[in-house]
Amino acid sequence: MKYIYSLMIMFYGLFFSINVNAENKDDIGNKIYFITTDSYPVESADVAKDSGYELIVYNLDKHRNLEKKLSIGLPMDDVEKAQKIASQRVSKLDPVMIKNLFNGIIYSINWDIRKVPAFVFNDGESVIYGVTSVDEALDRFEYWSTRGRR
Repeated sequence: MKYIYSLMIMFYGLFFSINVNAENKDDIGNKIYFITTDSYPVESADVAKDSGYELIVYNLDKHRNLEKKLSIGLPMDDVEKAQKIASQRVSKLDPVMIKNLFNGIIYSINWDIRKVPAFVFNDGESVIYGVTSVDEALDRFEYWSTRGRR
């Protein structure tokens, strides 16, 4: 049954045309992306704003979490009824949320992210793996960028 949701959500996401590359290129240097899963929540998120950055968090488990939520209470013995209920539930979802549901996965592929957690700077030019603290990631990025990119 969960595959029904996966297919429906993916269809709606594609239908609303995912366009993750339409960002203003002038804003790229002001953004920090945090690619994560449920296992690695971001820490000290307020440090990003205080340092002049916009923090964008992409949880790669987001679509699975939505599937689980939407699957609660579906009848196990009547596939047609379950499909109808699933279709009704998915149709009530926010189209913008659905459109953005897979952005983290798409960005991860575009940036060749190999593991999580990962902080991404300069539209994928710099990646810091293994930390969840914005403060620590900024310290490492600033050190790296001022030392000549080792």
